[in-house]
Amino acid sequence: MLQALSECVFPCLVLGIITASLILQNDTVRSFVTGAKEGFSAIFAITPNILAIMLAANLFRDSGALAQLLHWIAPILNTVGIPEGIAELILLRPISGSGAMVLLSDVFAGFGPDSYEGMLASVICASTETTLYTIMVYFGVTKVKNTRLPLTLGLLTDAVVVFLATIAVNFLIF
Repeated sequence: MLQALSECVFPCLVLGIITASLILQNDTVRSFVTGAKEGFSAIFAITPNILAIMLAANLFRDSGALAQLLHWIAPILNTVGIPEGIAELILLRPISGSGAMVLLSDVFAGFGPDSYEGMLASVICASTETTLYTIMVYFGVTKVKNTRLPLTLGLLTDAVVVFLATIAVNFLIF
C-alpha cells in the first residue's frame, strides 16, 4: 500500500502543478526557469563562503590549534561531566556537520554506541546546529554584514545545549 502510494505521489504532484498552471493561466515554464536561475545564482553566491568555512575547519584541525585548544579545555569539560573523547566533536560541530559525523563515528568505534560517550555524542550531534556554517551560508546569500549577535547567540545556544545534553544523558544513564 505504502509502496504504491509513494510511486504515485511525484507524478500526481507534477500533474497537479500543470493542471493548476493551466487553470490559473500561468507560464509554468517561465516560472520554472526563473526559479532555476535564482537557485543557481544562490549556489554561486554561497560557494566562496562554503569553501572558506571548509578551509578554516581543515586548517584549524591540521595546524594543531584544535589539539592545543583541546589540551586547555579538557580539564574544564571533565569537571562538568564531558569526557575528553568527545571534546573535539563539541568544538567541530558548530563548524562542520559532516566533520562532526566523522567524529561521531570515531566515538562509536572507540567507545561503542551504547557507552556514555556514544550516547552523549549522539545527543549533542542531534541537538546542536552547525552555527558557523549556517550563518556563513544564509547571511552570505542575503548579504547581511552584521552577524555578531546571531553568531554570539548561536554559539551560546550550542554551549547551553551541550550542558543540557550532559545533564539529560547523566539523568537517563545513572
